[in-house]
Amino acid sequence: MNESDSQQPLRLSFPDILLFVLGVAIGSFFFLKGVATHPLVLDEHVAYWIAGSDNPESLWQRSLNYSATPPFSSALQSVAMQVFGKSELAIRLPSYMGYLLAITGTFLLSRELFGTRAAGLASLIVALLPASLEWSRLARPYGVSLGLSALSLWLTALRLRQPCRWDTLVAWGGCGVLLIWTHYLNSPLIALESIVLLGIGAWTREDTVRPRIRTLVAMAFIALSVLPLVPSLVRMARWSAILNFRPTPPSTLEILGPMWWAAFPASLLLAVLISSLTLKRSTQSSAPNWRVFGIAAFWGLGGVLLLGVASQWIPTLAEDRYRVIYLPAAAAFLGGLLDHRFGRPIATLAAICLISVTWCLSEGVLWKPEKLSTSAAMNWREMAKILDEESLDDQPVIVGSGLVESRLVPVMFEDPVLMDYIACRMGRFYLPADQQRTALPWVWIDDINLNRYYLEFLSEHAQSKLWVVAGTDTDLGRGGLIGLTNLLLRSGYQKIREVKTPTTALLQFERTESIGESAMNSIVP
Repeated sequence: MNESDSQQPLRLSFPDILLFVLGVAIGSFFFLKGVATHPLVLDEHVAYWIAGSDNPESLWQRSLNYSATPPFSSALQSVAMQVFGKSELAIRLPSYMGYLLAITGTFLLSRELFGTRAAGLASLIVALLPASLEWSRLARPYGVSLGLSALSLWLTALRLRQPCRWDTLVAWGGCGVLLIWTHYLNSPLIALESIVLLGIGAWTREDTVRPRIRTLVAMAFIALSVLPLVPSLVRMARWSAILNFRPTPPSTLEILGPMWWAAFPASLLLAVLISSLTLKRSTQSSAPNWRVFGIAAFWGLGGVLLLGVASQWIPTLAEDRYRVIYLPAAAAFLGGLLDHRFGRPIATLAAICLISVTWCLSEGVLWKPEKLSTSAAMNWREMAKILDEESLDDQPVIVGSGLVESRLVPVMFEDPVLMDYIACRMGRFYLPADQQRTALPWVWIDDINLNRYYLEFLSEHAQSKLWVVAGTDTDLGRGGLIGLTNLLLRSGYQKIREVKTPTTALLQFERTESIGESAMNSIVP
């Protein structure tokens, strides 16, 4: 792509700025609505366990040895909480910054590929799509990944236009490193960008040997940066058979998502109808460069299709959280196509149609943070408040969190840090007391070694009383609570208190007799 390929004009006009500002303003309003008040959901307790300074070991060790994500976004959350204090808003702040970066980066990407008229549309689309808002609201890596992906794509587009510049090469390589250190599944996007950059001879008339060599150097730098992550990747590969919580592969429509299979055709149909009724056409003076459209489509759909293929073997990869990094390229493609074919007024109506249809076919509504508005999160915070007010430091807490890593408990219960991690739903964000925590398994197994572990844990940490809190909104959660209760009752404990909510139960037990070796030997299932 040479200078003449870039769509004109590049000078900003008032409507271009207005669409961008509307995207930022409307998106920010709905993004921030409730973010400061809604309690942490399960995945965000994981985020705090990694980022919080009051948890076992270091942030680096917690991230690479136990969690499923690299440490970059957790480091940002840790800094945010150090600066603004421990709060829901502070831990979610890096996600909001990533969201704003995504809107800005998409504007710049689309402006570089298709011109400023398409840029305003693209920024509005990416700002208001359900996946952008919903996954960026969470204190997880997805908002940061979204922002970095938009920035990386823009830098790639700059390199296509000026392949011999060193500054964009260095910036692209650095952005690629940050993408992988934010989430492992961001790497396919870097691969797609690299394929386009290595094929640079198809897009520019300049000497292509040096740019390709420099791209290979940058790719080697990104690959070297991944080396510290290799042990973590090996660990997750070893755990994958246990942690795959989705039993069946996704359908083709689920892989594509409603934006591609329904909203995009609907928006095109609307634009064609309005165009035919009004006899209006695009006023773009230059013909569209279909090579550029092909690149944008390749970036926007290529990774989605790769994840779709991989999800046939690992079904959890079908989760739409892993596809958010492709939204900036998709929005640029859609905005560019609508603008070049129909012109700004009709394209804007079509973009609104695309956003609306996508929301109609998705869970939730624009004005409600669906993933944060869960009764379970409220109930767990209520239980934490009770424990914070009534429990003592020498009264340990056994937690049935429902975290997928709970499946590891029967085989890895001897690792106290892992058990603390799995118990993080009753973590130190809402319960800062220095109490010992351990976890219940995903499925209760009446195994002598596991039974012995719990009794030895209580013998070491519980002077007389202990607490058990578990999710009761699933059969497995209720089963784990019943299994542990039966173990405690037949081992010299009695239940002295019970608090229930629609999704959780909090039990307090008191030891009525000491547990000796003979008592432990008598609890063989």
